[in-house]
Amino acid sequence: MEYDQEKHELTMTQETYFMKILERFGMTNCHGYSTPEVDDRDDLWHDENQPTADQEMYRSMVGSLMYLITCTRPDISHAVQRLSRHLHDPRMPHFVGAKRVLRYIKHTIRYGLTFKRSGTTLAGYSDASWATRPDCRSTSGLLAMIGDAAVSWRSARQRVVALSTCEAEYIALVELAKEVMWLRGVLKDVGMSQDHASVILCDNKAAIATAESLGVSNRSNRLHFVRSLVAARTIAIRHVGTANQLADVFTKVGTRNALDKFKDQVMAVGCLGQSNNGNSNHETTPPSKPPTSFGSNTGEC
Repeated sequence: MEYDQEKHELTMTQETYFMKILERFGMTNCHGYSTPEVDDRDDLWHDENQPTADQEMYRSMVGSLMYLITCTRPDISHAVQRLSRHLHDPRMPHFVGAKRVLRYIKHTIRYGLTFKRSGTTLAGYSDASWATRPDCRSTSGLLAMIGDAAVSWRSARQRVVALSTCEAEYIALVELAKEVMWLRGVLKDVGMSQDHASVILCDNKAAIATAESLGVSNRSNRLHFVRSLVAARTIAIRHVGTANQLADVFTKVGTRNALDKFKDQVMAVGCLGQSNNGNSNHETTPPSKPPTSFGSNTGEC
């Protein structure tokens, strides 16, 4: 942890822990990459004709990465969520994918979470990618923030098959609403009660309209749960453009620009600067972190 007394900012990184991971897997001198994943070809990932990988080593790699997600690295959530689906029978494409995430962390080793005096307002972002998996299940992306600090995030495959983009987005919205309710309770217990509705940002207007509608539906209790929170003014759902949807990186393979924007707004670089040891395929200047307007994490939801 590093504390900037002038800016009153606390930055948490795990550089020492990650260097131990690289040493364990013989990747201390590996070249870095600017993105944690590039291949979204699930036909390749699910091809049983691909050579098998060392299961023990693969599980150790993914387990180490999952710990990073839980603590300081939300930007690798989607990549590791995909990798974690193949712990029982890893193939070489999965093993190569895990090593790519390690290379990405090597390139961005000084990144972590930052906490500053930006208020105690609780807000969140919810997003989903519809039917992007071979089993037609969608992926939810959730991000909760207190002030400008990320406090909870998740990339998760949905447990049910959504019949439309709207339904997939609504399922993600419900999961975030439950997380927000829990966080409001925690904040109340520590003397930081939320006096106003917690804003949830969603980029699907149909899902927002469904949440705010008072019509009767027998499709699911999920509808009534979110509607009751909106009616009670516990949460308020607002539209955000896809370009400004911070949870988007949890739902799909992120581009370099999308990841840079996410890190720019949600994460920070330790005050000693980024360390690449001269072994990066892509040089990236650590971005300054602008203020945002708001003030574990893989599996299924």
